[in-house]
Amino acid sequence: KLRTKLKKMKTLNITAFLTRVALLASWIGITQLQSVHASIFVNAVAWPTTDDDYTNIPVCMHYEQSSSIQKKAGYFAWLPIESNPSLESVVEKVKNALTGSWEKHSSLRFIDWKKCEDLTQQERADSIHLYIHPDAPNNSALGVYSKGRGGDGTGDKNDYNDQNNVNRATSFKPWGNNGQCIKWSWSKFSFEYRFDCTEQYAIHEFGHAIGFH
Repeated sequence: KLRTKLKKMKTLNITAFLTRVALLASWIGITQLQSVHASIFVNAVAWPTTDDDYTNIPVCMHYEQSSSIQKKAGYFAWLPIESNPSLESVVEKVKNALTGSWEKHSSLRFIDWKKCEDLTQQERADSIHLYIHPDAPNNSALGVYSKGRGGDGTGDKNDYNDQNNVNRATSFKPWGNNGQCIKWSWSKFSFEYRFDCTEQYAIHEFGHAIGFH
């Protein structure tokens, strides 16, 4: 009975968390996330739970194909801009966002975070493959169907960016659609990179990857 009660509490925590994500998304203007409030969990694609009631989900990163490099274009291209954050710093923001959201409000744990190309074939097949790139689609398969999508990490980046590629990895744009999280700062008198898009897209796409439709 206690275990059942705890699981119900975790479900309620996730529901409350989804509501907060939707409100935050609306506040910061990331329209891609405004549908989060309508999400439902699909039990048929749920990841397995261990005997201690934790759900450990391995993640691997497509470092060779990923990139965080993006500048402002068009009329703004001539204006000063701060140094582009490294891909490693973006990945750390992703990890922190997941720790402070899905992991905080549930028994989910995203583990490993190794390079996809360094894994065995079975390890690749069991992992969520993460691809981050300014040209990437904001995308993830649902629940356990996100396992192994993205291949062995040695493919051409155009395959990852192809909206029609059914095997594409869990992916998103680090700075949002059209670089919306590259903002002008009057205090710095330059464009600066803000991690709002990275964090909120990560929460959203990994929400699909854990089973929220």
